[in-house]
Amino acid sequence: MAHKAVSGGSGSGSSSGGSTRGGGGFARSDPEIEVETTENSVYIYNIYEADEIEPDTGLPIEKISFDPENPENETIKIEETSVETNASMQSIFEVNSSLESFDLEIAISEDWLEENNFTSEDISLYSWNSTWTDQMPEKQNLSVNATVENRTYGLGSEKACYSIENVSAVTDSCKVYANPCEVPEDAEIVESCRTYEQEQDLRQRISDAKEQASGKKLESIENAESLVEEGNLQQAGEELDRIETQENNLWKPVLAGIILILGLILIAGFIYLYRKRKKKQVLEELEELGTILKKLEDQGRSVQGAEEKLLQAYQAVEKDDFSKAADLTDEVRDLVK
Repeated sequence: MAHKAVSGGSGSGSSSGGSTRGGGGFARSDPEIEVETTENSVYIYNIYEADEIEPDTGLPIEKISFDPENPENETIKIEETSVETNASMQSIFEVNSSLESFDLEIAISEDWLEENNFTSEDISLYSWNSTWTDQMPEKQNLSVNATVENRTYGLGSEKACYSIENVSAVTDSCKVYANPCEVPEDAEIVESCRTYEQEQDLRQRISDAKEQASGKKLESIENAESLVEEGNLQQAGEELDRIETQENNLWKPVLAGIILILGLILIAGFIYLYRKRKKKQVLEELEELGTILKKLEDQGRSVQGAEEKLLQAYQAVEKDDFSKAADLTDEVRDLVK
């Protein structure tokens, strides 16, 4: 569609000789400024004097102001373009004009800021020549004012932010970043830290399981590994759980047998220690009685019966019959009272 802005004025004069060109009495007015716009461009021509244009286009340009020193059918053309860049630009446009420079008032989109997780303070006007150069424009809230020349410009940020969603990324560990611009260049962006940690846990389980696996078990582990590569983490975890359950079921009878054997060994050890301690205790007691009998014999007392009982007690100890040995020991004590 076309938009026109009226500029300049008209003059008139008269002479008896009628209308003339040149030094006569009639002067022709300058032609009107013409403005043609499309969704992504604006073209202004017939520029003969200073003016301001407010074009109706899809470009973020709200006002174009110019004041040519020596106007002579000057033109301004601004159209949307693109460049290969990782920067975040709300709009990229190219300026072609017969004027050396003119002024633009450019609107910053609130929706675009929200979608890309920026604030208006992050935004500037940049010129493009293999890299972006900040033009350091004057900014007021959501408006940028700048003087432009024939070149390509971008309104936005040099930072590569493209989402308002939190971003999870991994360097030494996984971390959630509120702004994509904060993600380190050497970080690996992942779906989420929870998913990343789950995947790492599964990979470690698979690595551990493969060390001593063979045959069908190895095939099952490799199937779980393929599921991880495909992103089917839940299925991979279920497959590993199944493998581990089968392995545990195979080990249950073995473990039960091992536990039984260990229990028997412990009981036998306890019995052995008990017998050893009891034997030592009885032998010490018999040795004490032997000393008493020796003293009594030296005193002229008859201890033959007690000595026979003492000998029988020793024999009972050698047979680990501690109960009989204890009874005989008691009889010996009765005899020497």
